[in-house]
Order: sequence, then C-alpha cells, then structure tokens
Amino acid sequence: MAIHENGSTRVILNEIDKRVTPSVVAFTDEAIVFGDEAKEQASLSPENTIYDAKRLIGRRFNDPTLIKDRRIWPFQLVDVQGKPRVRVRYASKVKLLCAEEILSLLIAHLKTSAESYINKEIKQAVITVPANFDLTQREATRDAAKLAGLDIVYLLNEPTAAVLAYALELSITEDRNLLVFDLGGGTVDVSVMQVKKTSFVIRSTAGDTHLGGQDFDERLLLYFLGEILKNHGVDLSGNKSALQRLKIECEIVKRRLSSAEVAEMRLDELSPGLSFQTTIKRAQFEDMNKDLFEKALIPVKTALEYAQLTVTDIHHIILVGGSTRIPAMQQMLQEFFNLKPLNKQVNPDEVVACGAAIYAAMMTANGPEGAIEFTDVTSLSLGLKKHDGSMEVLIKRNSSLPITVTRSDFTTVYPGDTQADFELYEGEDKLAVNNRLLDQFTITNLTKNRFNLVQFEVTFSIDRNGILSVIAAEKDKENRYKLTVGRTSGTLSTAERNEIRARMKSFYADEKARYAQDEQREALLSYAIAIKTKVQQEYGDGECNLNSEQKQLIVDQCDEIIRWVKGGLDHAIAGYCQKKNELENLIIGSGL
Repeated sequence: MAIHENGSTRVILNEIDKRVTPSVVAFTDEAIVFGDEAKEQASLSPENTIYDAKRLIGRRFNDPTLIKDRRIWPFQLVDVQGKPRVRVRYASKVKLLCAEEILSLLIAHLKTSAESYINKEIKQAVITVPANFDLTQREATRDAAKLAGLDIVYLLNEPTAAVLAYALELSITEDRNLLVFDLGGGTVDVSVMQVKKTSFVIRSTAGDTHLGGQDFDERLLLYFLGEILKNHGVDLSGNKSALQRLKIECEIVKRRLSSAEVAEMRLDELSPGLSFQTTIKRAQFEDMNKDLFEKALIPVKTALEYAQLTVTDIHHIILVGGSTRIPAMQQMLQEFFNLKPLNKQVNPDEVVACGAAIYAAMMTANGPEGAIEFTDVTSLSLGLKKHDGSMEVLIKRNSSLPITVTRSDFTTVYPGDTQADFELYEGEDKLAVNNRLLDQFTITNLTKNRFNLVQFEVTFSIDRNGILSVIAAEKDKENRYKLTVGRTSGTLSTAERNEIRARMKSFYADEKARYAQDEQREALLSYAIAIKTKVQQEYGDGECNLNSEQKQLIVDQCDEIIRWVKGGLDHAIAGYCQKKNELENLIIGSGL
C-alpha cells in the first residue's frame, strides 16, 4: 500500500508496522486473519488458509488452470453452478465463499489499516492487476474492491505502475524505451513503455497468469517430498498439515538461495516420529526450475514483438516482484539482452504500490508537478464469433486506449432470419471457443427479407479504464442492442452481490470488534509497562510518598497484567478495561 501526497510517495505500513502484506486470508473459529498472521495459520489449519486469489478470481470451475491448481491447494473448491467456491470453516460454521468475497475481505482489511495509518477515510483507490488479466478477471477484481467499501476503483496494470514510479523516481527526461519484467508470486508480466518527458505510452504488454514464485516453491516441495520418501520411507503427499509446513519452509529456502550457495532445511516432528533435516545447493534449485525460468522469458519476447522493438532498442530493464531476486533468472534475462545491466535501483516489492499511488494522485489532480499524459493498451484481442466458429477480431491486442472500432460487415446466417445472436470473445486463438466468452446477446424483430441477409453495424469502444461497450444495430435501422461488458458468466450476479454484502456486514463487524480488542490490549500493555517503569525508575530513590511495600505491590500488579496480556489468549474488551481499572484503583489507593 502507498499514498502520494504533498509531492512525495510513501509506503503505508500495515497494522504490525510492515511494509508488505502477503495476500493470504485465514479463517478461524474466533476471527479472520490476514497477511503474516494468516501465513502462521497455514500449518495449523491448511484447509482454512486461502491464498492464490489471482489464480482463482474470474475463472470457471472447469478452467484447465484451475483444475491443475486444485491438485496442490490444501483448501477445497466446490462447484456451484459452474463457479468455484472455497469451502472454509469460520465461527464453527461451514461457508462457501467466492474469490471476489475473499479478495474483498483482504482489501477491506488493507483499507482499514491504511485509514488508521493516514487518519483519513478512503473511498477511492487504484488497484493493480496482472497485465494479462482479461476483462472478466478485471471486473471481478473491481467487484471485490467495491464490496470492500470503495466507491471509485481504478485498475492499473502492475508493470505499468512500476514504470510510472521508476520513471518519476529517476526523473527520466530523454526519450527512452523501458521494459518491466514483473515476476511475482503467481504471475509474470512484461510491459514495454515509451517515455517522452511527461508522456508515458505503453507500447505492449504480455504475460502468463500462471507462472511465478509459487511454481518454484512447488518444485522444491516435490523434491523434498521425494527425499523424505527415499530416505525415510514416509509419503507425506496426503498430509495437509505437513505439506503446509514444508511449503512454508520451501519459500524460506528459495529466498536464502538468492544470497547463499547452500541453504539448510530443518523441520522437527514434521509428522509423528519424523524430523527432517537436509541441505540443498543453489545449483540444484536452478536446475530443477530451468524450464520455468525459460518459460518466464516468453512474455519478454512477445512484448518486444508486439512493440516492434529489438533488445537493442530497450534502454532500461526494470525488475519487479520478489522472484526477480533469483540469480539464475537475472542471469538469463541479462544474457537475453546481450548483457545489458538490469536496473535494481527500485525496491521490487514496493515499486508497484508506489506507481499505483502516483496514478491515483494523477486521477485526482494531485499528482506530480507538471501535466502527465498517460496511454495504456488492451491486454488481449476482442471480437465476435463468426458463423464458421472462428473469431473476428475488432480490437487487436495492445491497441492504445481509448479506442473505438466500427465494422459493418456482419450479417445474419440465412436470408429470412428474424433474429441474430452475437457472442463476444477475448483472446488470441483463431477459434472463438478456445477464447474467453465475455457476453452474448440477441437482436430480435429484424426486418423480414426472404432473399437477402440482414446487415449489422457493430461498434466496440474501450475507455481509459478498460471498460468495453458494444453497440450492434441493424444497418440503417433503429433496431439496436447496447451493453457494457462486465457482467459475464465468470463474475457475480446482482443476487450474488447482495448475498455477499449481507455476509460482509457480519465480517466487518467482527473485524471492527477485533481492532477495538487489539487497541484495548495494546493500551493496557503500554500502560502497565509505563507505570512499572515509572515506579522503578522515577520513584525508586524514595522521593515519593510510597513505601517499599506499596511500590512492590504496584510492580507485581503490572507484572501480572503484562503476563496476562502476553499469555497468548484473546480476552474481551471488558476484561482489558477491568484490569486497567484495577491497576488505576491500586495507584489511587496508594496515593501515587
């Protein structure tokens, strides 16, 4: 999270004063927890710890990539009318939640943390998404943000945000071509941007929504599972708790190997009677992931091809995402660009958030000094299904926004047809069925003509925010159909939104109560520590009306409160207030 105000950008710290919050949500009987706290729940309750929201959102249950992911996810997906729902147990009840709902909980939590940090209510925000997200996934993300209480939501491609932050940070004034290589936890995105002083033009984007750091972790996981089976004769592939502990440790090992040649793994009591300790070399890690590193370069080649540029035309290569710290990935990328230096001046974990904050300021006229022209592109091609099943592209991939295209060569299938069906698709395959169906509609009451085909004029328009509007009309007639694409089979219906809003009220109430509980706990702890310190230091030399017995009584009471608060149990707000009142009464009674 980040904010741009008063001419500068700063990262917003979360509730535990960390600059980065993992996109993990965990459900317990007592509460919903997020980020690092949720990751700690993974080994205790893997089936109730949800991650990979980017790979889940906007997809159908039978999506091939989702089928692959379901095999390794510890949480359970349920098919509800073709849409995936995550099965969790919360407050002793089983609930089926969609990806939008889980993401909205995370966004709402981040929103609350940010509001507490800047002491302002937040109703507008820029949320970044992978460059290769299709319209369905983007609309699903927008749905999640609005369910989280945001009124106005702008979406920005992650690599675009990175370029924006980078270019302004280094004050690039000459014409330059920048390439962003964004390799995060679950996706890889590449964008090529042309910077001309105050003009930012996206030339192309490419990516893979199913390749990232988690895939490297999975390779390590499979390797260590094999080692355990070979050396200990124990198959842990069906042990969810052990798998989660091992998965967490795999991520730690991966990070260590970015700075060390060898990393050690040690897990005590991984399963009853089994403790596991081993070492792995960086060379082994690089070898087992070599094909994935090579796969990550494919979007780089694609983006350059769409931008009609070569490696020699790129002036700056910007690394974004934690997985770009992997030495082998850096080496492979640098070799591809003929040993051109990679730019590591920006923090790969924070640059996207900073770019989003700058863009948010631009949207509200509070951006950096001087007018900035910003042009984005479409991430995928858009078109209609033809009679032969092929896709007729109206707006090509990487077309500059905004854009409007009108075509008048569409017709009915046969003479005499009184209605015509239209199917809107997004994707790059020549066959429409292999692309994503966005929406469909029918124009009825066509002019009757037994001998000629009815002709249609179709207009596709995409605004700067990536929203697609479609108008199809019988040529030279008033008979037309207009829609704004977004309410597709892969996103939420009005009834589903209302149902989620009702549940969210309960979740928000729980979150608010938990924050109030945390505040009371921290206030009591700080108060007890302050009183103990004051009695021991300021009044320790006898310069007050307390005798040694009274001093010790107050110190003992403070120690008891500190132990009680730090005991690991959550207590009711009334309990914290009662403890504070007891200490205050003791202090008043002693005459301090």
